[in-house]
Amino acid sequence: MRSRCILAALLAGAAALASAAGAQAGVPFALGPGASPDVAVAPDGTAHIVWHRDPDAVMYCQVRRGATACAATPVRITAPLSAIEGSAHVFLTGGAGVLVTTTRCCPFETDLYSSGDGGATFAGPAKLGTPPSEWADAGVVQGPGATLSAFSLLGFQSLPLAGPTEAGQATFSYGAVVGISASGGVFGGTTPVHVFSDGTSLQFARYGGSGSLNDTPNWTAPAAIGPGDAPSVAGGPAGLVVLSRTGAAGSQRLFARRFSGTAFGSPVGVSETGSPDLATLRAQTSNGRFTAIWVCNACSAGRELRVAQSSDGAAWTAPATILKKPETERISALRPRVAVAPDGEGFAVWDTGTDVRATSLDPPGGPAAAPNRTTSSQVGDQTVGFDSPKGCVRAGHPIVLNVVSKTKKDLIGKRPKTFVQKVVFFVDKAEATDRRKKFTATFRTTGLVPGSTHPAGAIITFKQQGRQKPFTKTVRKSFKVC
Repeated sequence: MRSRCILAALLAGAAALASAAGAQAGVPFALGPGASPDVAVAPDGTAHIVWHRDPDAVMYCQVRRGATACAATPVRITAPLSAIEGSAHVFLTGGAGVLVTTTRCCPFETDLYSSGDGGATFAGPAKLGTPPSEWADAGVVQGPGATLSAFSLLGFQSLPLAGPTEAGQATFSYGAVVGISASGGVFGGTTPVHVFSDGTSLQFARYGGSGSLNDTPNWTAPAAIGPGDAPSVAGGPAGLVVLSRTGAAGSQRLFARRFSGTAFGSPVGVSETGSPDLATLRAQTSNGRFTAIWVCNACSAGRELRVAQSSDGAAWTAPATILKKPETERISALRPRVAVAPDGEGFAVWDTGTDVRATSLDPPGGPAAAPNRTTSSQVGDQTVGFDSPKGCVRAGHPIVLNVVSKTKKDLIGKRPKTFVQKVVFFVDKAEATDRRKKFTATFRTTGLVPGSTHPAGAIITFKQQGRQKPFTKTVRKSFKVC
């Protein structure tokens, strides 16, 4: 006999359908001692996080979607020399490939550690490049091709992953101004773009398209962008955007500008007006979704950590608060970082100066429910619809099953009057019974394996005029986990 309530414990694979662990925006959790964290998020929502710990170590761990702790004891990667703050970076190369880079001193070098087993073990270090002694790590990003692009305050180095390291570096002269900050990204998968700020205005230089990436003559001359400070650049399938801060003290705002391939467009507002600070921009690797994260220092409720997203860099969502005080009062002067899965959900990471912390970007109610399709059938004078998952379901997104019945007017008097008494919903071996007229049940999918297929259905019990005993009808469908 099927259970009439949600099963609290299930066999084998059905255990994955239990409620999520509660990770959501505004619920921070500790990862361990250290500083300078970075994060990348896999398509299934798993966060891959690295950070510096002590002078000679880089730490790596994974946080599953819906979790509030590392999935296993963090892996300690021994690194030479001393770390440059903010220079821990993590990249996902598909499958079980994970890359970690860190910039060390002294002398300055960019070191690579690589894993082919999903981060269980790492090989390295492999010395990829030798950045300049000035601000050595304004950012390291993937591309073009099988390379990394390393941006410094006034320079660029292409770092081929297969080696050997290309000789030299491209250097830029932005005039008789003092450099305050810089960033960079790759446009169209082929063109590195360097963005520079003197604290008041932005300029840029880009690779011209031929010759060595590390030769200065192969880059365009510096060109003006417009007002801006503290730039952060991100590039991906949806284009390349620079996020920067503009305005008088106390009336500043973050603005985004899209790159056309030769110039940056007009600014589009992203943040509130006030004192936004420590802003970082990221582009999702598969669909290019842009996610901006910053600290709001002039929010009415006190210091907040906020995010906004855009599918194209032109239209942005309203700023959303993911963390409030007192937790935000512990964010250090290093920029928080953020990464998301293709659905826009992911994780933010930051440090307090002594330890590394994270929070999910998922809304308070958890990830959005998987979209449904409707299967309809005729029972007596009723049209009965069963709503079940449409297409594939991303692990962590709940499944909402529904049964809706409606009397068909042209069958009144022609077919026996029929009522739905109860519905027993099921996914795998998990079940839930609903006797109310709004027949529905929600099942969690945290932990389901991508690529796996699962049954989802409903056993509907009917009471029909002219029949003494109730009867049932079973609707069976299935869904695949993305």
